[in-house]
Amino acid sequence: MPTTNSAQISLRITEVLLEYEQPLIGAAQGPDGTTFIAVAYGPDREDGAQDFVFVCADQQQVADFISGRIDLLALMKASSAPFYLGAGYGGADTTITGRAVDSIPEAAKPTSGLVLPPEVVHVLSTRYSALPA
Repeated sequence: MPTTNSAQISLRITEVLLEYEQPLIGAAQGPDGTTFIAVAYGPDREDGAQDFVFVCADQQQVADFISGRIDLLALMKASSAPFYLGAGYGGADTTITGRAVDSIPEAAKPTSGLVLPPEVVHVLSTRYSALPA
């Protein structure tokens, strides 16, 4: 079980990268412009919100994930604490308050090999400058 502390930040989901009936993976920004990947996990909540874990990722890690060079688990393992947990509806331009934790909850860790579908990669590759042409 991750240890939480009192640190909280506002995280704005800037783009939904993958969805299936609701956002599953998104790009997010912290208040200082830091890039995060938001990953939905766990069962649906009674209030309709979704639990998210936010992992810090640099532009190259995001580009590598989007292109399929690394999977989601590798991206999450490459990130360093603090990680942030929060709940919200997860659409683009949604702001979620995240509370800092020192590790990613086991329930939020994807299985190895989870990459974005090719049709999503094609659309996103034009938006991320670190991707090769």
